[in-house]
Amino acid sequence: MHFHLNKALKEITGQTTSQLINDRILQEAKVLLKNTNWTIAEIAFSFGFEEPNHFSGFFKSRAKITATKYRQLNND
Repeated sequence: MHFHLNKALKEITGQTTSQLINDRILQEAKVLLKNTNWTIAEIAFSFGFEEPNHFSGFFKSRAKITATKYRQLNND
C-alpha cells in the first residue's frame, strides 16, 4: 500500500511523499511566522521537531532564508 501511494503521488505530482509533506510543513510554517507571535521554538515544536535548531535548518534549506528573517520581511 505504502509503495503504491508513493508511486501514484510521484506519477501525478512529480514529487515524493516526503517532498510533498515537507512542502506543506514549509507552507504552514510561513503562515505561522506571518500571522502569530509564536516563537520559532513554539513553531518548531508544533511540527514535531524535537529541537528548534532542526526546524531552523529545515526552514532555511527549503526557503533559502532564515525563519527569523522571513518573519521580519513579512511583518513590516
